Amino acid sequence: MAYRAIRKGMLQKRSGKWYKQRLAVRGIDFTPFLPQIKVPALCIAGDHSYPVIRQMNETAGLLSNARLQVIEDSCNPSNLCQPQRFNEIVQCFLEDNHLNKGANNYMQGY
Repeated sequence: MAYRAIRKGMLQKRSGKWYKQRLAVRGIDFTPFLPQIKVPALCIAGDHSYPVIRQMNETAGLLSNARLQVIEDSCNPSNLCQPQRFNEIVQCFLEDNHLNKGANNYMQGY
C-alpha cells in the first residue's frame, strides 16, 4: 500500500527531476572501491524495488562484511514505507556489530 502511494506521488509531482537524479546516480561506478571497505555494512531494499534489490545484492557481494535485508511491502525509500521495520533492522545490525552505543536514544525519536 505504501509503495503504491509513494510511487504515485513521485511520478506525478517530480517525475522529471526524479528521472534526472536517477540517471545521474546511475552514471557513477563505485564498485571497484567496494572490496576495500572493511567495516560492517548494511544494504537495505524494499521488496517492490527489484532493480534496487539486484543492486544491493551485487553491492553486498562486493563488500567483505555486508548484510542484505529486504523489507516486505516496501519500496524505496524503505525507511518511509516501513519505518518501524527499517528501524528494527538497523537496530539489530548495530547491536550485532557492537555499534549501538548511543543509538538507542537516537532511534527512540523515530
